[in-house]
Amino acid sequence: MHAASPSRIEAAFTGLVRHGRWLGRLPLLPWFADALFQTAVAIADPGRLRAMRAVERAASAWPGVGFGWHRHGGVSCLADGREFAHLHGCGLLDVWLGRDIALKCIAEGRAEPHHVFGESGWVSVWVRDAGAVAGAVELLRIAMERRPPPRPSA
Repeated sequence: MHAASPSRIEAAFTGLVRHGRWLGRLPLLPWFADALFQTAVAIADPGRLRAMRAVERAASAWPGVGFGWHRHGGVSCLADGREFAHLHGCGLLDVWLGRDIALKCIAEGRAEPHHVFGESGWVSVWVRDAGAVAGAVELLRIAMERRPPPRPSA
């Protein structure tokens, strides 16, 4: 985990989520806000953007993994059409691990409680630099292994 104080981009994202969550109900605004965060990252912290892309490349190499738009901005990681993680444009990766593994990863310092849901089956990890990529990819791997089986087609 990164011990430094959050960047301005992280602080802005956290503030928006905490105080402006209702804005997510406005059509297209979450994707517009996410694009602004990603643009700010590209300008102010290109190393973070490279790390985010490295995480996306790693997940895209796995069979059956695809990507889509996340309803609150960012990119959803999908397997069998079901979301198991999403990456916000500011570098915050949210991963579904199930409550037991999530609590274990939090206790080990590998992740933080989800930035909205707290101690749930979801965890959050900041992808700040190249040093965060391996840990983020490992959490995604765990999520892929724990995902529910695909629904049978009718």
